[in-house]
Amino acid sequence: MDVQQGGWYFSSEHGELCQVIERLTLWGEDICRVWLSQSNMVVGLPARDLRPAQTVGKVTTDNIIYTAAAAKVADAMERTRPGGSVMLLAPLSAEVIPLPHQLQALSRATRGDYVRYLLADEVGLGKTIEAGLIMREFKIRGLVKRTLIVVPKSLVVQWQAEMKNRFHENFRVVLGDDIDSLERIARTDASDPSPWELFDQVIVSLDSVKPIRHRGNWSRERIQVYNKNRFEELCAAGWDLIIVDEAHKLSGSDEGVARFKLGKALSDAAPLLLLLSATPHQGKSDAFYRLMFLLDPLTFAEKMTIRREKIAPFVIRTEKRKAIDEQGNPLFMPRTTQLVPIQWQERHTLQHQLYDEVSAYVRFGYNQALKTKKRYFGFLMLLLQRLISSSTRAIRKTLDTRYLLLKNAQERLTMAHTNALELENEEETAETFYEMDGEELLEILLDIDLDALDNEIEQVERLRTLAASAEAANPDAKAEVLLEYLHRIQAEEHNPDTKFLIFTEFIQTQLMLKEFLEARGFSVVVLNGAMNMDERLEVQGAFANEVPIMVSTDAGGEGLNLQFCHIVINYDLPWNPMRIEQRIGRVDRIGQSNPVRAFNFIFENSVEFRVRRVLEQKLATILQEFGVDKVSDVLDSSKAGALFQKAFTNAIVEPQKADSAAQQAIADFRKIAHETIVNSPLYGLSATPDPQISKNIKAAPLPFWIEQMTLSWLRLHGGAAQKKDDYWQIIWPDGKKDYPCTFYQNQQKTDTHCILLSPEDARIRQMLSQGVFFAPTSSIPRIWLKSLPSNIQGIWALGEVQLHIAAIHKTSYLRIPAVRRDFFTIFLSNEGTIFLPTAQHIWDVLLSEPPQIHGYIEGHDAEDLWQSTWNALEKSGNDHYQMLIRAHKESMEQEEKRANIAFSARKKAIEALGLPEVRKYRLARLEEEMTQWRREFERAAQAIPEMKPLLIMKIEKEDS
Repeated sequence: MDVQQGGWYFSSEHGELCQVIERLTLWGEDICRVWLSQSNMVVGLPARDLRPAQTVGKVTTDNIIYTAAAAKVADAMERTRPGGSVMLLAPLSAEVIPLPHQLQALSRATRGDYVRYLLADEVGLGKTIEAGLIMREFKIRGLVKRTLIVVPKSLVVQWQAEMKNRFHENFRVVLGDDIDSLERIARTDASDPSPWELFDQVIVSLDSVKPIRHRGNWSRERIQVYNKNRFEELCAAGWDLIIVDEAHKLSGSDEGVARFKLGKALSDAAPLLLLLSATPHQGKSDAFYRLMFLLDPLTFAEKMTIRREKIAPFVIRTEKRKAIDEQGNPLFMPRTTQLVPIQWQERHTLQHQLYDEVSAYVRFGYNQALKTKKRYFGFLMLLLQRLISSSTRAIRKTLDTRYLLLKNAQERLTMAHTNALELENEEETAETFYEMDGEELLEILLDIDLDALDNEIEQVERLRTLAASAEAANPDAKAEVLLEYLHRIQAEEHNPDTKFLIFTEFIQTQLMLKEFLEARGFSVVVLNGAMNMDERLEVQGAFANEVPIMVSTDAGGEGLNLQFCHIVINYDLPWNPMRIEQRIGRVDRIGQSNPVRAFNFIFENSVEFRVRRVLEQKLATILQEFGVDKVSDVLDSSKAGALFQKAFTNAIVEPQKADSAAQQAIADFRKIAHETIVNSPLYGLSATPDPQISKNIKAAPLPFWIEQMTLSWLRLHGGAAQKKDDYWQIIWPDGKKDYPCTFYQNQQKTDTHCILLSPEDARIRQMLSQGVFFAPTSSIPRIWLKSLPSNIQGIWALGEVQLHIAAIHKTSYLRIPAVRRDFFTIFLSNEGTIFLPTAQHIWDVLLSEPPQIHGYIEGHDAEDLWQSTWNALEKSGNDHYQMLIRAHKESMEQEEKRANIAFSARKKAIEALGLPEVRKYRLARLEEEMTQWRREFERAAQAIPEMKPLLIMKIEKEDS
């Protein structure tokens, strides 16, 4: 065969059409350099590998549908329409169907190039989902590669699971000891990369990476190394996006505390920043100001009154009462809370006596603590009151521990545990204690060396003996009522498999309840803060499936999403109402399908009951009056803890004044609520979700296009697909079978085992990567479309304009696309006029109605028609090329802003490194990266256009 330079041939080796660029003979071998039209590569081939293009199979109906559908999908995935309407892709590929308010958050966050927001939706509205959607959208755009998530330790597992299960994103969890291990493994000298650079997607716990000023007997050098490895290196690792959950914890009590220092460093460490908090203000204007300062240090450079209009550009917020589903219905089920008074019967005489005597001991001890200004001892005394209200087991175990400490004074622990808290002032000490749950506070206070009261050892010995007798005599009165309520609720629910979530403050009460219930035939799992991540996941899985009862402590319950359960029993009651709200919030979440029922157990003949009864009645009235749902809407945890602990403390110290103590707390709360709502810039800032945005996403044609593309591709490549009910059984060309499969997200929600074929699937991406080129020598099909009017006759063509950006292929420095693409169609009538709307309509019809092929135009006629079509495509394609140029210029501007912020932040973080040799090396490396970035950025200004005809067809009448 005589191979001609410039001619079109088929490469047997590569399986695609190619154009000969050069032909030469060397030592008897005929060699051709060819351009592969689909792979867009230039390669050398022996001439004998080439076959005439005319011998290649002609275009079939499946070729037409595949090409038309693949172009639609690829076009939707391109981000090249500045100022125009852009299809949100993250919701279409995530394994979650976002709600209207979540879609609005995504739409707003991705609207501009300055992405630093406070996601301030109320508790239970899915801020994790919003953050995941925003991250995915930016990853699809190519603007984010490296993401750091900073969360409280109790939420680490939840975040990792959510990112994996909802968004197919794998994050590496790096906790305290892991950091030291990574440092040893990854670095042998200062020139090695930071361990934080080993992974592009990392989750860390907030307190494991905050800087410390002192710790026990650590030397200054040891503290420097600790801060370098955990704090300084982390912030200098070059992140694109940082997400912080429970971000209000970063504001600290003042600008000097460790958490605010961490927040400031994280703010400087990435150009994109998302702060998540359901309670960012909480009546603390200074703390809220510091939080906003992290988002934009320039806008919030000077302390002043923060007005709604000033923070509005930075806050995305939806209130629960405004949240709706995609049909516009309220999002949350109704909720009832019932106070359950527990009475001591005659058989519980010893328990009643123990309660009274412990209360007397607490009163005496607390008064002594006030007189001697022993703050820690006062906290311990009040904690004993909560323990006796929890269970006989809990108070007995605590009294045993206290007795041993008093008995063996010489072996008492020092204040080392307190030092580990790194409390920086008395106010922070109190705030930290108020924020702790009962088990945390118990662990701390029993480790502190507290001097004994007068005759305390005799009192404690007598009380522990009484406690042991009471425990041996009968089960706790509350445990017996619990058993009664479990059976009663099962009957009311008409479901013997009803799930019960039981909360207690203390592990000893938890263990007692497990023993008590299992002895009576119930299957029980327990969850507490002492469990590691694997244990927590195992327990949650068991509760979700076969086990009907889970007993959890407050620390164990943090971060849980338990919508499959709707019964909450608060076996004991924290004094802070926010703790109770957080407990119930574990089940009162998006996706709850039943009315939530909560039962609060409390001893009737107790001062706590008198205070609680007033609080529950009055608080509900005040919250309704101010139009808020929860105490946490107007108070932060520590402030609420102080306010309500004061009420309970006063009632315990002076039982005769219990009612007045409660009334005073209510008056104080009303005053604070009024001031907070009047002064808080967040109130009134909530968006009103529009259900239409969900309908638009649901109606998006992308899944249909992917379905058409996949089915035609399978037929072209020897695979098969068979519809069974609503799902597809797919046999891939390699013989692998998948069932059930769907292209529609709502069907996957119905069957969680269903495989969703979306742009996230590697096989779909492979189909999209297979280039198509309609060569000049290709036979042009003559087609008929039944739904087209008979007067529409002429040439229809599908074209692609590409803009290749110089030197952006494997670089890790620039965050702009290496290639921009736009797809367009033309319809050239037999009279020679171009009709663009008609062309677009034909493109849509091709995907809903298989074309009928009458024959083909071949030879010179086809080549002449190809050339005239090329000219028409070139003319129409200019507008698309200019649009790509504008988009590229916008990306260059955004990239320059991003790089300036990112490099400046990294330089600032590196300059803060403590070790001079490490600092010097890191700065040198950063300078190299900046130089390389500048070089690539300058080259990226050069953009090379390319145009490809993908499909050319002659549209005729039926009888042509």
